[in-house]
Amino acid sequence: MFACKKRNLICYGGAGSGKSVFAADKLAVRSMQEPMQFSLALVKVGDKRASTVFPQLVSAVGRLNAGAFWKINRSVYTLTFLPNGNSIACFGLDDAEKIKSVVDERGVNPTNIWVEEATQVTIRDLEQLNLRMRGRSPSYKQTIVTFNPISEHHPLKRFYFDTPQHGRTRICWTTYCHNRFLDDADRREMDALCERDPHYADIYVRGLWGALGNIIYGGFDMAPWPDVPEKDLYDELLFGLDFGYNNPTALIQCGLRDVALITQGTEYRFAGDVYLRERLYESQLTNADLIARMKLMELPVGAPIYADCAEPARIEELCRAGFNVYPCDKRAGSVLDGITLVKSLHVHTNEWNVNLNEEAALYHWLEDRNGIVLDKPVSMNDHALDGMRYALYTHLHPRMEGEGITVRDLIAEHEADIPVASFRALTS
Repeated sequence: MFACKKRNLICYGGAGSGKSVFAADKLAVRSMQEPMQFSLALVKVGDKRASTVFPQLVSAVGRLNAGAFWKINRSVYTLTFLPNGNSIACFGLDDAEKIKSVVDERGVNPTNIWVEEATQVTIRDLEQLNLRMRGRSPSYKQTIVTFNPISEHHPLKRFYFDTPQHGRTRICWTTYCHNRFLDDADRREMDALCERDPHYADIYVRGLWGALGNIIYGGFDMAPWPDVPEKDLYDELLFGLDFGYNNPTALIQCGLRDVALITQGTEYRFAGDVYLRERLYESQLTNADLIARMKLMELPVGAPIYADCAEPARIEELCRAGFNVYPCDKRAGSVLDGITLVKSLHVHTNEWNVNLNEEAALYHWLEDRNGIVLDKPVSMNDHALDGMRYALYTHLHPRMEGEGITVRDLIAEHEADIPVASFRALTS
């Protein structure tokens, strides 16, 4: 793979196989060994470069024992090899205008491009990136694409695997079994995933194209949103918050438009549109970190935030920081009822909701050993979806006739866990 000089180098397969480490190493070594190199390391959303491609590249420099020869700029996410001036720049594809015109300080066009988590980008993104690698170069140009194959229906499969490449592309499949640097604990974790859920294991352990037949949501609407100001798009605005630390903390914005309760005899359902926006999806956040992130977002004053009621202390701290946070409704049966409620609505997403979209593509019902589908979702990689469900179910469910339950009632259920002073603030 390192010696491959084809235009496209596709590295796909299971988690823990070393795909990203390889890509970072190759960019770093080529920058050190070949003249007039300028490399781009890209993810879909620029905010994620600080936790994905950039630290991988910094680690690569360390593995090569070459840190003294590199200038690492952590404020703009660039690395420059001082002996020859070659550099690597990290960008997000949400900053498309910069990508279109990017050259290094010497006027060199990109010669290497690494696209990480490529299932989150569009085929148009990849085509535009290929056009950026143009002009004379003393060595070959290459795009490295790394990803887990989440769905056999993904456009990447059609673009690289099912369409003739005319000798331009090398495809390499790897799993954790190929990675001699994993320890026994890592391998045991992979084996445990195979036991917990064979469908996830096919994708994240065996690195096979996913073919889930019992998807819960079936994909949300990716059509362009109405071209109107955000304040005119929604009738109501609310947020769902799923706490995490080792797992991601997810804050999902839900904009409601023309949402109404429909009654049919004794049956109730909702109709209308929900526009989702992924505001935060990040691991290793303390509550102080979370509060700082949320303050930078300038969330609408008074908009309700429905958070996991299993974390009363964290809810209290957010309330004291000035946020309008309520414990979500997690009564018995709320997961299935919440899924049913979400499926009754017309849910809109967009390509920037990368983690939410990936979760929705894989969120599926559990099967028993005999392959019988159970009324229980697989609780794995569902942080953004849980946040969305907390918000929509807790906010809308009380409107159903005969429920008579309000947000105040929900707060009262947790009165023993949250100080009374917070209740007065929350219920005012």
